[in-house]
Amino acid sequence: MEEALDFFLGAYIPDYRKLEKQLSLSIKNKIHLARSLRVVPAHILDAADLINNVRNRFAHNLKIGCFDALDSGNKGNLKQKHGVFFPDDRNTGLTFTDMFAKVTDGVIIGLEIYASHLKIARDYIYSEDFLNELSKRIKGKPR
Repeated sequence: MEEALDFFLGAYIPDYRKLEKQLSLSIKNKIHLARSLRVVPAHILDAADLINNVRNRFAHNLKIGCFDALDSGNKGNLKQKHGVFFPDDRNTGLTFTDMFAKVTDGVIIGLEIYASHLKIARDYIYSEDFLNELSKRIKGKPR
């Protein structure tokens, strides 16, 4: 997921890689930065927050050995996020591991799609054709 966040932020922010290295951005801060741009729907970044929280639970609490051992709050959030991404999924036999994998895939795909579209838009607004047209309109039409 972090790679997808980096891909998205790099597609939108021209000097993102330099900024990332200078600030040593954590995943949480990358999610905050992506959220501040107000380009990606909140449910995608809310799910990214959840994925990061679950990852941290496993990383910082060695007593948690499986998804079933997560607290009820994270389990409930995971079920809710799964329902947002897959509202027509009627598979009641999904494990928390399955839901986590599917939600993670949804976040990654969502970030990659938005990144691809933002890159196209950014390339266009910096193109010579666009800048020439903008210059003509600014010079040619008084308000």
